[in-house]
Amino acid sequence: MQAFEFRSRPPRAELAGCVDKLWYAKGHSPYTDIIFPTAQMSLLVNLGDPQTIVCASNLAVQPRDAWVIGQQRGVLRNTPTGLTHVVGATFHIHGAGALLAPACAELTDRVVELGELWGPLARQLRERLGELSCPSQMLDVLEQTLLIQQRQPPRLRQVGWAARALTGDDPLSVAEVCREMGRSNKSLVAAFRQFVGISPKAVARQARLLRVLRALDGPRPLAEVALGNGFCDQAHLNREFRRVCGMTPGEFMRRRQTSYGGRETGQTPQFLSG
Repeated sequence: MQAFEFRSRPPRAELAGCVDKLWYAKGHSPYTDIIFPTAQMSLLVNLGDPQTIVCASNLAVQPRDAWVIGQQRGVLRNTPTGLTHVVGATFHIHGAGALLAPACAELTDRVVELGELWGPLARQLRERLGELSCPSQMLDVLEQTLLIQQRQPPRLRQVGWAARALTGDDPLSVAEVCREMGRSNKSLVAAFRQFVGISPKAVARQARLLRVLRALDGPRPLAEVALGNGFCDQAHLNREFRRVCGMTPGEFMRRRQTSYGGRETGQTPQFLSG
């Protein structure tokens, strides 16, 4: 069986405002990956076998050529059916608004063929990538295509600031973000619906739970992690986590797989997470 190869790199400066990372993966993985929701969308161009994806809405799809994973409000499950050979990009929370708007609001809890969004360009991109064998050259081609597609709607920069403020290590509340920006909650929600696809409150909730998961990779007990992240107690954390993911943090950690990239840390595969 072919060893699994994974590479990733940051984008060039012109894309850094909307693209988090570019990545390449090739090899065989026998695992179903359970992907935690982070409000980040991903674009994948497939050069290998199909993959079976179950969205947060429990809709199962098997895209073949190229697709976009929309922002998920619950866990997403991805099962390779054979050889994984994928070139992809993961966007910042607001970044898809520069590349896929106005479709962002229509992608929530979905996986959509890239051709539905980009038309013939999606097929042309896959054909160009299929002619190459060097992963770094493939990433360059994807990057060039994203640069061509990039737009900067006037409100996108403000949405980006708000998303970072809600999800950083010392996050602001939605009310604090509105106050800092001089915007009403209704106005902020509308902007997030357009450029992110889910509400600011949902983004903040996912970010807090993701901080919990990252803390659980360390030595601190769950009860201490819960209190350190603003939950009343461990039971409160478990209820909130189950509401979003359908399982407790402990169950998620046990069931999560680490096949991609040979990672040993128990973290969600980096090209599909924050």
